[in-house]
Parts: sequence; structure tokens; C-alpha cells
Amino acid sequence: MKKSINNIVPEEVETFNLENFHELCDHLANQDQDLKLILENHGYPPMWTRKNTFETLVHIILEQQVSLASALATLNIKRKN
Repeated sequence: MKKSINNIVPEEVETFNLENFHELCDHLANQDQDLKLILENHGYPPMWTRKNTFETLVHIILEQQVSLASALATLNIKRKN
């Protein structure tokens, strides 16, 4: 059975933010026992926020492809130019 987005995210949620973060974590944990155990044993993860800019997008992509330090160094070089 395919999962629809409505099975993953409650319909009434329009934005993922600090106010609904725990509610969304709980909703997902109710669908995934491994995640539920993690939340029970370690608590909620921190919610990191960043500016909604193109630079942030590039930074996130770089962090996924190279080390965090390399990503930051690359951005700092670009900022100087």
C-alpha cells in the first residue's frame, strides 16, 4: 500500500514551525515504532532554523555532500568574493 502525504503529515498542518514541531514528531512516531522508541529514550531533537535564502539552500546542499567544515569554508570563500 502506498503512503499518501496525508498519512505522513496531518491535513491541518500548513507550516512546519516551532509551535507544531512536537505535535508533528508525535504524529510520525505513532506511525513508526523505531522513531517512537528514539523519542521515548532521547526526547525530541532540536529544531534548527535558518534564514529562507538561496545561500541557505546552497549551504544545506553542501553540508549533505561534504563535511560541515568544508561546506562552511566554501560559503565563506563565496561571501568574500
